[in-house]
Formats: sequence, structure tokens, C-alpha cells
Amino acid sequence: MATTTILGTELELKQRKHNAEQANGEFSEITPPASDNERSDEMGKGMPLRANIAAPTEALVGSESDPYGYKNRKKTVLEQHCVFFDRDNDGVIWPTDTWRTCREFGWGIRLSLFFSCFLHLVQSWGTVPWFWLIPDPLFRVWIHNIHNNKHGSSTLAFDNEGKYRPQFLDEFFERNDKDGKGGLTFEEGYYGLRRIRFAWDIFGQISAFFEWGMTYVLLWPEDGIVRKDDARRVLDGSIFHELTMQHRKYNGNAKAQ
Repeated sequence: MATTTILGTELELKQRKHNAEQANGEFSEITPPASDNERSDEMGKGMPLRANIAAPTEALVGSESDPYGYKNRKKTVLEQHCVFFDRDNDGVIWPTDTWRTCREFGWGIRLSLFFSCFLHLVQSWGTVPWFWLIPDPLFRVWIHNIHNNKHGSSTLAFDNEGKYRPQFLDEFFERNDKDGKGGLTFEEGYYGLRRIRFAWDIFGQISAFFEWGMTYVLLWPEDGIVRKDDARRVLDGSIFHELTMQHRKYNGNAKAQ
């Protein structure tokens, strides 16, 4: 176990240095974990049980080619998922911010309107500052309180603080990928969520199915299969910039023709 921990730490330092160089940032040594208890015995690869970087087993410290996680390393992974929608970086997401981001994904007007309205109607109240006694009439979302909207009947890849637990996402994909194709179809993800739903958890069930549906629409895989790494990059938000750039490139090519 000690060898695994040392190896994991060395790989983390190497990967963080690589991400920092890509982000043109400064790199500082990361203090290794105080004990092996902070590592996952089950994973066996120096994987943190709870992390601020959404790291798969194949890349210990997150997306290798994208410095997004390093730039937002002081935020939880759940906050990293949301920060892309914060257009002015003030820590608050307005419904118009979500609308504009959806349009940049290439979504139509009706889908963007539905997503923005549903998301802010459901997510706003739980994130308002603690001294507010009423819901926000403008339906804004405060990123630093987004963990208050953690719900059940999900993969449980996020803990109650918004930190990432990689083993839960791995287990969900491995359990529901029946023929070993490396991902899940929409139906497999849907029935997988049905199997792990909590009794009488109406809010959690609706939220989980909504999130899976929007993830599928966002990725829209050509072969109908959502890969685990793409789902992970949705969780930490690192794929959002890539998708917007793809849409801009597509629009540019269409106009050129």
C-alpha cells in the first residue's frame, strides 16, 4: 500500500505540473496525504476517496489535456461543474447566463428555455445565502452553496460537500454496461438510475433522470453510447469548453459553405 501511495503521489505531481504549464500558471509542490487512510484500498492506484479534481482510474488527477481542473482546483468538483455557466465570474449564475451557455452548446431556443427555467426553478432556493428568509425572486444560483442541492436516487458520485467520489461513477458504469462496450446507452443509464432510486424520493428521482437526459442531449454520441470519461468530464465541467468550440467550428464551416 505504501508503494501505491508513493506512486500515486508522484503521478499526481507530474500531472499537476503538466496542467500548470498548459495553463501558464505557477506550480507548487503538493503536500502528500498524511496517511494511507485517505487512499482507496479498493481502487489500488493511489486514488483519493474524495477529491477536488474529478480523476478517473486512467488519469489520477483528471483530464490530462485540459487544465480546467487545475485552474479551478480550489473549488469542489460540483462547483467546477457549475462555474462554466458563470459568465462574469461573480459566483452567481443568472438564468440568462444559463440561457446563453445553452445556446453556445448549439441547443435550440425551446430546449434552452426549458433547461434554463427548470434548472433555476429547482436549484435556486437551496443556494441562497443563509440569512435569506425567502426564495430569490430572480432565481439566481449561488455556486458556493450548490452542495445544498445534493439529492438522492443518483450515482452518489458527489458527496454532501460536493467532492468527487470516483468509485461510485465507475461502479455505475460497470454494473450497467451489460456487454462491455465501454459505455452506456440512454436506456441503460435510465434503468440503472431506476435500480438505485430511493423510496419516496420524488425530487431526487426527477433530478437524477433530468440530469441523465440533459447529459445525453449535451454529448449526443453518434453511436448512442455515453462513455464513462465523457460523463466524468461533464461532472467536472471540463468538457463544456470543448463542446462550445465544436459548435462554433461547425457554424463557421456552415457559413463558409
